[in-house]
Amino acid sequence: MFTIETPPIGVDVDVWRGESVASPEAGDLWLISADGEALGLAVLASVHTTFALCWPVTTADTPVFEDVLEVASTPLGVPLLAWPARETGIGLHMLHRKYRSLLTSRTMRIVESVIDDGGTEYPLPLAPRTVEGEEAQAISDEMVERWERICLDTWPKLTAGTTPLNADVLRARSVQLGDLAGILHIGTALAVGLFRGEIAPTDQQVAALAAALRLEPDALLNPGTDAGALMLIEPLFKEPILGLAKSWNVSEALARDIVRSEYGLAARSDGNAHARMQATIDRLRTAR
Repeated sequence: MFTIETPPIGVDVDVWRGESVASPEAGDLWLISADGEALGLAVLASVHTTFALCWPVTTADTPVFEDVLEVASTPLGVPLLAWPARETGIGLHMLHRKYRSLLTSRTMRIVESVIDDGGTEYPLPLAPRTVEGEEAQAISDEMVERWERICLDTWPKLTAGTTPLNADVLRARSVQLGDLAGILHIGTALAVGLFRGEIAPTDQQVAALAAALRLEPDALLNPGTDAGALMLIEPLFKEPILGLAKSWNVSEALARDIVRSEYGLAARSDGNAHARMQATIDRLRTAR
């Protein structure tokens, strides 16, 4: 077992600190975490705008019950096991620390080809199977449940009061600022803030707008495509967000919600957007 601070047996503490500011790339080994808890290791198979597909990675002493790649030379300095048949998706906000490349893209493509077609041999040795029968099934079920929880950990969640309106949906319905103000019985300044995503609507405002536009409430909320949300899922901001969550005694997800809202309200400039995001986080940390 391991934690954010305590590495697996045999791994140097300095190596375990990894790189928290690196960009994710296919083949890289990453530590996955949520709310400051280490949830597992994974090698990225592909990286997309808001999520990555990955293979779980475990230490060499993990019980083996299926085809698992044995990787002798690794960024952690100890042998590791990669589980390609257990590929799953994870939000980029789960990526905590990068430990450089574990597998090349070519190696991963060959492995995927073996799994899909069975036409070639694996490019790496397979770990010997150590469990079978009911014990293997129990361990497999536990692994499925654990990685399903990781897969289902999404941000942002569509929640009135913390999630801004989806301006694209409003535009598609030809909703103007005056229309928004009229439907919600609010002033122009507040309507501008809601339309720009600088202020999150209340439950009552979402319900009123949904009824007026004949839409489901969730359809009116921004799923995380605004610039602030996309920045906040970058590994660059993982540690700062965790620091803010600890300072405010809130969850990692709520800390992101607070920063997203505050960033939307912050004055715009032609300066570096990442620097402005970090300044927003720093300002919030000193506010309490």
